[in-house]
Amino acid sequence: MSNILKLLAKKGIFVAKEAKIGVIGLGCRGYSLLTSSIFDLYEDGLKVVAVCDSYEDRTQKAADAVEEKFGYRPFTSCNYIDILNLDEVDAVFIA
Repeated sequence: MSNILKLLAKKGIFVAKEAKIGVIGLGCRGYSLLTSSIFDLYEDGLKVVAVCDSYEDRTQKAADAVEEKFGYRPFTSCNYIDILNLDEVDAVFIA
Protein backbone atom coordinates (compact mmCIF):
# COMPACT_ATOMS: atom_id res chain seq x y z
CA MET A 1 0.00 0.00 0.00
CA SER A 2 1.38 3.41 -0.94
CA ASN A 3 2.07 6.13 1.61
CA ILE A 4 -0.82 8.18 0.23
CA LEU A 5 -3.30 5.34 0.76
CA LYS A 6 -1.90 4.64 4.23
CA LEU A 7 -2.38 8.29 5.16
CA LEU A 8 -5.94 8.27 3.86
CA ALA A 9 -6.68 5.03 5.73
CA LYS A 10 -5.47 6.62 8.99
CA LYS A 11 -8.05 9.34 8.43
CA GLY A 12 -10.76 6.75 7.82
CA ILE A 13 -10.85 7.24 4.05
CA PHE A 14 -10.67 4.04 2.06
CA VAL A 15 -10.26 3.84 -1.69
CA ALA A 16 -12.24 1.36 -3.77
CA LYS A 17 -10.39 -1.67 -5.07
CA GLU A 18 -9.94 0.06 -8.41
CA ALA A 19 -10.34 3.71 -9.30
CA LYS A 20 -10.41 4.73 -12.94
CA ILE A 21 -9.04 8.19 -13.53
CA GLY A 22 -8.56 10.74 -16.24
CA VAL A 23 -5.68 13.20 -16.42
CA ILE A 24 -6.31 16.66 -17.86
CA GLY A 25 -3.36 18.93 -18.60
CA LEU A 26 -0.20 17.19 -19.75
CA GLY A 27 2.40 19.93 -19.84
CA CYS A 28 5.54 19.55 -17.73
CA ARG A 29 3.71 19.28 -14.39
CA GLY A 30 0.87 17.10 -15.63
CA TYR A 31 3.11 14.67 -17.50
CA SER A 32 5.45 14.45 -14.53
CA LEU A 33 2.49 13.77 -12.22
CA LEU A 34 1.28 11.05 -14.57
CA THR A 35 4.60 9.26 -15.02
CA SER A 36 5.71 9.44 -11.42
CA SER A 37 2.99 9.70 -8.79
CA ILE A 38 0.04 8.28 -10.72
CA PHE A 39 2.04 5.42 -12.26
CA ASP A 40 3.29 4.54 -8.76
CA LEU A 41 -0.30 4.14 -7.56
CA TYR A 42 -1.21 1.61 -10.25
CA GLU A 43 -0.53 -1.34 -7.97
CA ASP A 44 -2.88 0.22 -5.42
CA GLY A 45 -5.74 0.12 -7.92
CA LEU A 46 -5.44 3.48 -9.69
CA LYS A 47 -5.92 2.98 -13.42
CA VAL A 48 -5.51 5.74 -16.02
CA VAL A 49 -8.37 5.35 -18.49
CA ALA A 50 -8.24 8.77 -20.19
CA VAL A 51 -5.72 11.52 -20.94
CA CYS A 52 -6.33 15.00 -22.28
CA ASP A 53 -4.45 18.13 -23.27
CA SER A 54 -5.31 20.90 -25.69
CA TYR A 55 -2.14 19.98 -27.60
CA GLU A 56 -2.52 16.71 -29.51
CA ASP A 57 1.18 15.81 -29.25
CA ARG A 58 1.07 15.96 -25.44
CA THR A 59 -2.04 13.81 -25.36
CA GLN A 60 -0.46 11.19 -27.61
CA LYS A 61 2.81 11.24 -25.64
CA ALA A 62 0.89 10.53 -22.42
CA ALA A 63 -1.17 7.77 -24.04
CA ASP A 64 2.06 6.24 -25.38
CA ALA A 65 3.56 6.30 -21.86
CA VAL A 66 0.51 4.56 -20.37
CA GLU A 67 0.52 1.96 -23.15
CA GLU A 68 4.25 1.30 -22.77
CA LYS A 69 4.02 0.96 -18.97
CA PHE A 70 0.77 -1.00 -18.62
CA GLY A 71 -0.01 -2.53 -22.02
CA TYR A 72 -3.28 -0.75 -22.75
CA ARG A 73 -4.05 2.56 -24.44
CA PRO A 74 -6.27 5.06 -22.61
CA PHE A 75 -8.98 7.14 -24.23
CA THR A 76 -7.51 10.37 -25.66
CA SER A 77 -9.02 13.76 -26.37
CA CYS A 78 -8.00 17.37 -26.76
CA ASN A 79 -11.29 18.50 -25.19
CA TYR A 80 -11.54 18.15 -21.41
CA ILE A 81 -15.34 17.92 -21.60
CA ASP A 82 -14.96 14.55 -23.35
CA ILE A 83 -13.07 13.26 -20.31
CA LEU A 84 -15.59 14.65 -17.83
CA ASN A 85 -18.44 13.01 -19.75
CA LEU A 86 -16.93 9.51 -19.74
CA ASP A 87 -18.98 7.18 -17.56
CA GLU A 88 -15.96 5.01 -16.81
CA VAL A 89 -13.99 7.87 -15.20
CA ASP A 90 -14.32 7.91 -11.41
CA ALA A 91 -12.04 10.89 -10.77
CA VAL A 92 -9.94 13.43 -12.66
CA PHE A 93 -6.51 14.89 -11.97
CA ILE A 94 -6.19 18.40 -13.39
CA ALA A 95 -2.72 19.86 -13.81
